Amino acid sequence: MRTILVVDDDAFLREMVSDSLRYEGFFVIEANGANAALRILEVQDVDLVLSDIQMPDGDGFELLRRLRLRHPSIPPLIFVSGNPNVTESEVVALGAIRFFEKPFISSDLVSAVRFLLGA
Repeated sequence: MRTILVVDDDAFLREMVSDSLRYEGFFVIEANGANAALRILEVQDVDLVLSDIQMPDGDGFELLRRLRLRHPSIPPLIFVSGNPNVTESEVVALGAIRFFEKPFISSDLVSAVRFLLGA
């Protein structure tokens, strides 16, 4: 079973995304911010990280930078953002695999996860 880490400070959105992925058969771990995600990744291997960009304890870009430092073979990362100033080319240049702008269609996100993980 593939493991996905969902990182978002918005509990409702985090649970909605997590529930959609669980329904599709993925094992999902949730983190409410960048620091919690890094603590989880110290003890848990994951196949994919799905992260918000704007979070109070460090944005998704900082999470990605810290992941690269601590985990040389970081898992694929998908960013989700409601910030209109963030572009897909910007997040891909930083190392993200995909980018979804809020609001997004849950089934599109799940399809991208399935495709990336070969599920």
